[in-house]
Order: sequence, then C-alpha cells, then structure tokens
Amino acid sequence: MKISYEWLGDFVDLKGVTPKEAADVLTRLGVEVESLTVVDLSEIIIGKVIDQKPHPKSRNPLWVHQVDLGYRTEQIIAGASNAVPGTLVPVALPGTTVPNGKLVKDLNIAGFTAKGMLCSAEELMLGEDHSGILILDSGKPGDPLTTVIPNQAVMDAEVTSNRPDCMGHMGVARELAAGLDRPMKVDFMPAFTGKADPRGRDLIDVSVDDPDLCSRYIGGAITGVKVGPSPKWIQRRLRACGVRPLRPTGVRAAAPRIRPRQAVRRPGARAACSRR
Repeated sequence: MKISYEWLGDFVDLKGVTPKEAADVLTRLGVEVESLTVVDLSEIIIGKVIDQKPHPKSRNPLWVHQVDLGYRTEQIIAGASNAVPGTLVPVALPGTTVPNGKLVKDLNIAGFTAKGMLCSAEELMLGEDHSGILILDSGKPGDPLTTVIPNQAVMDAEVTSNRPDCMGHMGVARELAAGLDRPMKVDFMPAFTGKADPRGRDLIDVSVDDPDLCSRYIGGAITGVKVGPSPKWIQRRLRACGVRPLRPTGVRAAAPRIRPRQAVRRPGARAACSRR
C-alpha cells in the first residue's frame, strides 16, 4: 500500500517530523514501511514567462523563452511550446539536479544560450506527462516551488490482513498520531448526522425488490459535480498512491434497484448480502 506523507499531514500534525522519522514510527507500530521515496523540490524555483519565440536556427522545433525569476531574467530554451507569455512554470537553474536525476547545465544551442530548464511533471516526478512544461496555477516569480507544491514523500508499506483499519490514510494517521503522542486533527469516525440538505431520498429513489437478499441499502447523493480536470492537489495525491486521476464522465447513473438476479455468485461462493 502506498502512503502519501503529505496526505497524512491532513490528519495529524507532522511539524518537526521528517518522512523518515514517520516511516520508522509506523514500522515500530506494525505498519512495516518497506521503502520510502522522497521527491525534493527545494532547488526548483518559480518563473514567469514574459516572452516566447521560435528558435530561428535550430533544425528541431525549439522555443526561446525569456523568464522572469523575480530578481533577474534568464533565457531558457525548451522543446515544448505550451509555456506561453504570462504562464508560471517550474525552473531548474544550471547546476541543479532535478528529481528524476537529470543534471541541468549551461547550454549553447545553435548560437543561443540556455540558462536553465523549464521542467515537465515527469522530470519533477509529479506525474507521467513529459509532452509539455508543467504549468503552475499560482506562485510568485523567484520563490521556491515548495511554496505552492510541497516536497513529496511516498511510503510503500505492508498492511497485514488483520489490520483493515490501516488500509487507508486516516487509519495510518491514527497509528502515527498514537506513536508520536499527538492528537488527530479530525475525528477518526465522525458521527453520521443525517442532516444532509437536500436529503438523498429526495433526490434518488431506491427500491429493494427482495428484502431477504438485501435487508438494507445505504447510499449517498453527490451533487454539484463539474466535468473537468480534478484540482492539481488531488491529482498529485492520487498519483502518489499509484492511482491515475480521471475526470468525471458527466454521465448520470440510473437509480439502483436491488433485484435477486443482480446477485452475482461465483461457484461455491455465498451471497454478498446477508440477512440481519
């Protein structure tokens, strides 16, 4: 199971606790962390593209960018054209080793100097997209990238079958909070209030055709879902857990009807719903 250190921080205060220390505490408590991958973004800075022109002499498609770094402007050449003037981008200056291991150097490309690199999500190990430069939603030129995207740390842990409570980030955070002797930021099992407005039963009709097979059906209605890319912070956390983020389809599901013939059984298996 992959565990995001950043996500754990939503549930327990990790101030002063490094990812390595958190992994050691979890291992002592029985959630054995087999590996820890840290993505250090502290050497990457935020830049703002103020000009972009095609390279006039290169045989390959290249673009020459003038990038505002807050305290100076640098010329950087890139092979992608999506960083148009006005966009905020992550910049690695010469001498920096980006998270995927590439060392950035001063270059001279067909008579034009290149003083750094505009980074893609793949180069920063923030995703698999290497077709274009990563465009930032916010930030101030010259500031570290960590002001908008925190350093990433992903633990790969073995959770045994007798600990289903630790098969999610909140459960792991509760173990970590106990090991650190710190309180949880949120209730582990918040009480169900039943005060949703409007009520789910007013939005969706559910009928149970055979109470012997399904004595109770519980569901929830989610409204206000917009079709489009998920926020960057959600995409980042999903990728950290090994899940590829997908946008909602916009297709409204039909109201469920629980019928006996819908019970799918494998040979020798019992029905999924039991009587109560």
